[in-house]
Amino acid sequence: MTAGAGYGKTQAVSTLLRSTQESIIWFQLSELDNLIARFWERFVFGFKPYSKKLAASLKALKYPETLAAFDQFLHLLAKELIHKKRFIFVLDDFHLIHDKSVLNFIENLIYSRIQKV
Repeated sequence: MTAGAGYGKTQAVSTLLRSTQESIIWFQLSELDNLIARFWERFVFGFKPYSKKLAASLKALKYPETLAAFDQFLHLLAKELIHKKRFIFVLDDFHLIHDKSVLNFIENLIYSRIQKV
């Protein structure tokens, strides 16, 4: 969706997603999420309602700064999918993110097309 602030985009998406059977992992991004440590802390926290075990594993992993670490991250997500139903990521206010590392992480996550292992 494209519209200015205050036109109800977040509310519209939230209302639509409540009618699905999917698990929703909602990330409300802010300018502060351009700091890698804060982004990762909030990213991990977003998984707690979905899976406390996964959130704890991700916290222990730390922000995946290398491709090997990113592969470990993907493996943790894929392993969790065996036991849970699908989930939908929402990156609300994504336009506020400009840090190259955070953008690369999100781009790699999108392109990874996570599958169950």
